Amino acid sequence: AESQVYAARSLLVNHETVTSLVKAFETGSILENHTNVDLVCAKALEDALTSARNQVAGELDLSVTWLLECYKLVIEMRKAFAAVALDNWNPVETVLAKVDNFEKLHETKFSGEDNDFWTGEQVELVKSQQENICREFQLVRELFEDRKVYHMVLEAMSEGHLGGSVGNVTSTMLKVAPLEQAVEAANVAVRLSERTSHALEHARNLLTMRRAVLADDWGTVHQFARNWSLAFNSNNDNTTKCYAMELELMWEESNRRIVVDQLTHALVHGAVEGEPGDLRTHRVSAAPLNKAIAKALEIGTKTGDTQQLLLAAHTVRQIRNGILAQPQHGGGGGRVDCPLVRDALRVCREEGVSSLPEIVQKEIHLVMNELEDQESAKKLTEALREPTSHWEESETPVDEYSLAVSNTPYEEEMGVERLNGVIASVQEVNCHTIFTKALLKLANLMRDVRLSIRENSWTKAMASIKKIEEISSRVHEGDAPISTQQDSNQQWRAALILVQNEVETAKDLIENHRLVQMLRDAVGTGRAPGTFGYLRTDKASVDKLNKCIHFAGTVGCKTEETTVLLKTARFLRQVRMAMAEEDYITASVIIGEVHAFAISLGGMVGTSKSKSLHRLPGAGLEFEILY
Repeated sequence: AESQVYAARSLLVNHETVTSLVKAFETGSILENHTNVDLVCAKALEDALTSARNQVAGELDLSVTWLLECYKLVIEMRKAFAAVALDNWNPVETVLAKVDNFEKLHETKFSGEDNDFWTGEQVELVKSQQENICREFQLVRELFEDRKVYHMVLEAMSEGHLGGSVGNVTSTMLKVAPLEQAVEAANVAVRLSERTSHALEHARNLLTMRRAVLADDWGTVHQFARNWSLAFNSNNDNTTKCYAMELELMWEESNRRIVVDQLTHALVHGAVEGEPGDLRTHRVSAAPLNKAIAKALEIGTKTGDTQQLLLAAHTVRQIRNGILAQPQHGGGGGRVDCPLVRDALRVCREEGVSSLPEIVQKEIHLVMNELEDQESAKKLTEALREPTSHWEESETPVDEYSLAVSNTPYEEEMGVERLNGVIASVQEVNCHTIFTKALLKLANLMRDVRLSIRENSWTKAMASIKKIEEISSRVHEGDAPISTQQDSNQQWRAALILVQNEVETAKDLIENHRLVQMLRDAVGTGRAPGTFGYLRTDKASVDKLNKCIHFAGTVGCKTEETTVLLKTARFLRQVRMAMAEEDYITASVIIGEVHAFAISLGGMVGTSKSKSLHRLPGAGLEFEILY
């Protein structure tokens, strides 16, 4: 009976102890108040535990004793948890280290199950309390792990970030391993708070972006950065502070890359192709540039290189639009020579083509060279085609005195000054085709020809003409002097055609000059020796006259001067021959014809024969004496 009374008393003590501890456990519980640390309290449980230990009546059951040890750890944990309010988790970590037998605690068998004095309700109460203690420890551990993961994620996001500046980013310090480890740790965590889950989502996005940067996949970076940027603008999250600068750099750099890539692609496609003299404009298109420029304006250009590229794109677009537009709209209708293109190139020259992005320089240089070549060819062609009226017959009266004043009937101005000016303005660097280079070469030679003829340097003129004829011969044989292109000979032929007539005219002038000199010399020599009344007419010579007259019949008379000289020579030959044969009647008739011819040259009717005969160049005095 005493034993049973003792057992009943022990059972009662155990029951009261468990009941009081359960009630005290619920006060200030971490399970109920982990979101508000200030409400976590261990005093009630500590008082209940002290009271339980002071119980002397009856013996505490082993399960209750185990509960008392657990409550001791709970009290210690709650006191440590109070430091969490100051973000100090070190005490919590220390207590968690003591709960090293947490799983064993959870599986401890309640010995009261075999005690007849334990009711089913009491057994469930103890078991439930053990479960609550385990749950509280588990919650603290999960909170600790959550906090650890959170800081691990933040630390991983704040280190190994993208360096440099927009337009000059550097990925040498970029790391993905810390983020990968943090994400992996978060994936195995049992419980993640909303804060940690939010940070983890950002960590995964940042990891994706860093991997994309390392793979040079800025399209993915731009997509994630854009979505993230929108999220930042709508939610001011302290979590983003550790990587806000990196995100901004990625966003701005991806914008820059998108603008550069699209403008570059548009500049490469639809461009003018070919070479000066053989431009291919059938594939020219401004549509890619229109789209790329619109995108660039939408995104914005905040760096010098993108701003410069955008300005260059505007210039190239104007050039292409000019080529595509019809003449009535300021375009070239497939050609580059139009106001829109010229205006764009003028801006390029003012700014300096070398200051433009390298990607547009080739197309702009190509169009510039084409226009320069066209302008050079036009100037040279006009100068070479300039009317050579100065090489035609003089309309002034031709007589012995006027011809004595001027050795040549040609005008002094022979287009030399104009051709000189064109040659000075058209340098070889402005000639980009074989045709224009050939024109420049021929222009220099024709300038020498004109200058030599103006200065009566007939030998020099003929030397320059021979050089042109040598070039023509080489071209005819397929060996053009400048042959950097497949159709070099054709281009040389086209250039030679422009000077062909002038060369022939110059050759005629030289032949004419030679004939004039020969006729003058023949008319002035072979006279009958003696004086009036004592002439030895039988000694007069017509050999040179015969030779000159025969040569004149071969080359022909190209000017009025040679025609007059030739007719004079023929009259003189007839008179000399008649006088030598003493056929004075025939000589008198011929001199009468000479007088009539002299009058036709400008002599006034009624003038004496002796005076009118002096109208004949070089032979007037001889005709007068013979008359």
